[in-house]
Amino acid sequence: MRWREAIQRIIALRKLALEKDPSAKPGSGAQTTALTTATSTTDADSQANDAGVSGRLVDYFIVFGVHPPKEFEKVNFSLLSEEQIESVLRRAQVFAGIVDRYPREDYKDCPVSDVWTSLAFPTGILLSWVRRQPKSHFAVVTFQDGRKCFLTFLQFDQPMSELLDMPPSLSGKELYTPKAICLVSQYPHLSTFRKMLSQLYSVASTPSCSTPVERFIAQITLELPLPIPEKMGISVMISDPGDPVRLSVSPLRDPLTSRLPLRLLFDILGVDSILGILSAMIFEQRILLHSNSLSALTIVCQTMLQVFYPFQWSSVYVPVLAELMLDAYQCPQPYIQGVHTKYLAQFTELNDIVLVDLDHDVIRCSSPLPRLPQIAGGALWTRLGEVMERMSSERDNVSVGADDPYSVSASSKFDREVTTAFLTFYADLCSGFRRFLFFINDVPFFNGSGFLKSKNLDEGAYNFLAKVIESRAFDGFLEQESEPSLYNDFLATGNPEVLLKIHEIESRSVEHYQLTPPKPVPGGRMAQAKHAFAKPLRQEYLNAGERVRLSRPLQNAMISQSDQIQYYMSRIFANEGLNEKDVQSMAYLLQNDDARQCLASILRQPQAKGPDLCLSDSSFESLAATLQTMLQCCHHVDDYVNATGVLDAATKFFCEDDNGDRVFIESAIRDHPIWNRQSFWESFMQQAMSSAPARPDKREDFVVDWLMNAAHRMLTYRVAGDDVLGVVQRLCSQHNVPESRVDELRKLVRNAEQALAID
Repeated sequence: MRWREAIQRIIALRKLALEKDPSAKPGSGAQTTALTTATSTTDADSQANDAGVSGRLVDYFIVFGVHPPKEFEKVNFSLLSEEQIESVLRRAQVFAGIVDRYPREDYKDCPVSDVWTSLAFPTGILLSWVRRQPKSHFAVVTFQDGRKCFLTFLQFDQPMSELLDMPPSLSGKELYTPKAICLVSQYPHLSTFRKMLSQLYSVASTPSCSTPVERFIAQITLELPLPIPEKMGISVMISDPGDPVRLSVSPLRDPLTSRLPLRLLFDILGVDSILGILSAMIFEQRILLHSNSLSALTIVCQTMLQVFYPFQWSSVYVPVLAELMLDAYQCPQPYIQGVHTKYLAQFTELNDIVLVDLDHDVIRCSSPLPRLPQIAGGALWTRLGEVMERMSSERDNVSVGADDPYSVSASSKFDREVTTAFLTFYADLCSGFRRFLFFINDVPFFNGSGFLKSKNLDEGAYNFLAKVIESRAFDGFLEQESEPSLYNDFLATGNPEVLLKIHEIESRSVEHYQLTPPKPVPGGRMAQAKHAFAKPLRQEYLNAGERVRLSRPLQNAMISQSDQIQYYMSRIFANEGLNEKDVQSMAYLLQNDDARQCLASILRQPQAKGPDLCLSDSSFESLAATLQTMLQCCHHVDDYVNATGVLDAATKFFCEDDNGDRVFIESAIRDHPIWNRQSFWESFMQQAMSSAPARPDKREDFVVDWLMNAAHRMLTYRVAGDDVLGVVQRLCSQHNVPESRVDELRKLVRNAEQALAID
């Protein structure tokens, strides 16, 4: 994982551990919250947003439902028949919208839209005299800057009598209207969010549960940290202590790539249909999927993007078209869109559209689909067929007490085999492309004609590959070559050892950080409502959420020492400062050589903070305490190499006093006893000599100039003049400085000593 991504994730994680001013709220003033309603936007969150990565795992919890019009208050429903009641209430669909949400204010990088109501009820508000089972579906929203927002819905029925505060009909039957709860995130962990919603619904529907559902909602939206690839997963317990919601992320794939089980795709479609969609994606055609199941639409869309990886679909992408968006199917640009089958009759112009019927596993289009290359495509078809056959055999042979083929382990095995098949197909097409790729100012240029000639293909495969290298997906893939991943390496070489390494890294287990469950509250259950989320969320329980605190040993167990040091320094450089516990954590970390080496490396960077090296008072004090601790640890173990990094920061960082004068950080460290160690200055000079010129005369001038500067620093740091002269003479002897130059240095040291004494 790249350093920048690591820092963004560490910052986002640790932000959750800080208790901020409770009065700060999202959208207040010029700031918006980053991770909690009590935390304002930070530089770290801005950097994450600039990079297209959100610092929050979950943005919102939203309740969608019917807003009954005031006119209904005048209706005496007890005098109406069931048909009359249904006729009157059907007008309520006009008033569907957001009935509750948390947080209450918008984040600037992910504003809530009223259009989301149509996504919550993509088939409209349908009333029923029979209570329907809860069902889930997903939606994807694309912002103007290209970022995506993923909405996971759980739709369930609410009695209209409770909504309108009226008794049931005279016959005892109840009329139900749909309601939906939703988690909004900029990360596509759809199956995880679906499980969270299911368990939240269970808590809200269980009268015996004494922990307010609002506590769980606050924990999910405010306190849930981002998983850290290869370092930390998260685990949160909601309704079932034996079945916590667990989440970890791929260390190799883009964090915005979903990880739904690929068996879901093969449960819906056969191999022929999957490869037909793949061909249409490669040729950038307009693809319209339809089904009676809204979940199936998003599952197929998302899993097709997964098997398309490391190529990425950069055109229009709307897995579920709401009723108000049906005209979008006429978009002339390439797209992947999904729609409920009941709306298909309204689509009159379907020429040049690849129409995929998910319910019957059929693809229809006005012209034949492009065929995959005979050799590579045939090999892919055979591999996938074998995987499907094994899965079917395992399913048929499962017995009582045997491992469930749909368990996590079985799903992982199936995903690995399917991923191998697709990656091998892409490698068959693309191997050797790096010989024809070069960069000018980080812009990729690809010799496509030379690449095609080198492949020695038949006419069909040649024409297919020619279309591939002209696609936007391939252009995006080439842009990744500036920082290639192992996936790029495999496509470039086809080396099976690289593929094994990919699977080995992807299958590594990580420690899951368990969030402490909210505490029960007497009278905390939603006792005033008979059904889940029938009443507004109670603010007193939303505000009472307990902030996450990561203990020092737990941090070290999950996150590398270097990542923690980088995080703490990024907070100092962002002028946020460190609290007392953070300073103690730094002292704990700096007892280790790796942590000291990391800190020294950061301090030696030419511009560790940026062009503005002025620190706030709190950050200045935090940096001073950090450097004092660093010197103390180095002094204790004679670690002079890393201690020299402190000198690089001494005259770099400063704060301003009440008069506007600069106070440099060296004022806080000049009295440390390490400066009286001759071994320290010898180590400092040894590092400096690595950049000394080779010519003897130039080298001598370099040594003398360096010694003069070092002597001035020693005097500044309260080293006695005689001790300074002793160090200078010893170093002059080691580097064969002529006696005349040594006398010159002695005079300069004495003059500097007198000048500093006068000051």
